[in-house]
Amino acid sequence: NTLTSKFGYYYSDTRDLYFRKDVRLVNPKYTMSCDTLKYNTTSKTAFFLGPTKIISNDNLIYCESGWYNTENQRSHFNQNSFLQTKEQRLQGDSVFYDRIKGLGKVFGNVSITDTVNKIIISGNYGEYHEHTDSIWVTGKAMMTQIMDGDSLFLHADTLLATRDQNADTTLKKKNLFAFHHVKLFKNDLQGVCD
Repeated sequence: NTLTSKFGYYYSDTRDLYFRKDVRLVNPKYTMSCDTLKYNTTSKTAFFLGPTKIISNDNLIYCESGWYNTENQRSHFNQNSFLQTKEQRLQGDSVFYDRIKGLGKVFGNVSITDTVNKIIISGNYGEYHEHTDSIWVTGKAMMTQIMDGDSLFLHADTLLATRDQNADTTLKKKNLFAFHHVKLFKNDLQGVCD
């Protein structure tokens, strides 16, 4: 890692480095930029104390508070946090991300947007698995799909969206499964099932 900034302070008793103004952390796998950063040299953890962006070839992470362990590549983001991949956007009150496992967990006011299929899935808790391209959301789960100038709304206790293994890989189609207390509504369609 190479870290640069306009100002820097080192506290030897806690092994903490504080950086201010134009902070930039460059790693072969990602680049992080922010205004204020605390970095602990023992735990190899960066603490974000203001608006922060982490950009890699695969995704963009934004938050205004949180931490990122540069060694195990796990992170936790708060305050207006989101994780943006090429086809998905995860956002919520709090986002946990494990870069190695390709796992994003979102807590509170969850919104997962699939920009390719024009689907928004919301709820209280959600997970996105990058390697299998699957999403599941629970807690007042709702899917909104924009289609033909209208929207289809689907409510359930739990929603699971997985990549369609049988479809042409260039189409990026997903299968959606809704579990328990399912209700759906569109201007010309309504349904209820277990």
